[in-house]
Amino acid sequence: LRESCFGASSHSMKYFSTTVSEPSQGLPQFVAVGYVDGQVFVHYDSNSRRMKPRVSWIEKYVGKEDPQYWDRNTQIFRASEEVFRGNLEIARNRYNQSEGLHIIQRMYGCELRRDGSKGGFEQHGYEGRTFITFDKETLT
Repeated sequence: LRESCFGASSHSMKYFSTTVSEPSQGLPQFVAVGYVDGQVFVHYDSNSRRMKPRVSWIEKYVGKEDPQYWDRNTQIFRASEEVFRGNLEIARNRYNQSEGLHIIQRMYGCELRRDGSKGGFEQHGYEGRTFITFDKETLT
């Protein structure tokens, strides 16, 4: 991927995570998915509690270049899982929502554009509505 970032096309890496107040069969309480150029490449959820590859190229590359990648990123996402469970409880308490299904979401990522410029963003949502965003371009 590094070599192709300098070509004529743009590239992106994005992560999406979701925490639900009431997990159900088949729906973990926390899920995080990573995308490169729109393709899922990693997945973590509160059932497996492990970051796992979803494409063969990441396994091959990481195995050679960074053997500790999976353990390190598993620990990062375990910590994120705990933080977002706490954030969900804070939001539920603020909105006086002690019962029912509630969802907190996070999206963040970066991109290398065709012209060589770079961009990034972070966005948090509650119940499907954005409540805070960060735009790297405007620093707001």
